[in-house]
Amino acid sequence: MMKTTRRALLVALAFAGPALAQVPVPQPVAYAPLPRVAIVTTAGTLTVEVEVKRAPITAANFLRYVDQKRLDGTSFTAS
Repeated sequence: MMKTTRRALLVALAFAGPALAQVPVPQPVAYAPLPRVAIVTTAGTLTVEVEVKRAPITAANFLRYVDQKRLDGTSFTAS
């Protein structure tokens, strides 16, 4: 009787052990979308996402300039 109980307990632990050891997978965090700005050039339109978390001061300044239309009509050149 003791051997059967011991064997049944070992079998139950063998099947229950992996299930108890599993860690739940963390759910992905839904981040707010980054602000996007369209830059229209003679070569086409560029859409950029502004990194407000990585560069908050620069992003705020750039978005303020866009809202105030201070960059409209500005010429950009690449060297």
